Amino acid sequence: MSDDYISIKDRMKSFAVGLGVMMVIAFLLLKGGDLIGYLAEYYDL
Repeated sequence: MSDDYISIKDRMKSFAVGLGVMMVIAFLLLKGGDLIGYLAEYYDL
């Protein structure tokens, strides 16, 4: 029972991490154009 609980907990943790990464990637994709334009202006590219 404890092994099942640990595996479920690890699975939930990895799922939460994957969800967070996906949210960060989606945020970067949404804001990416603005960010790239800002960096280009900032570094005179």
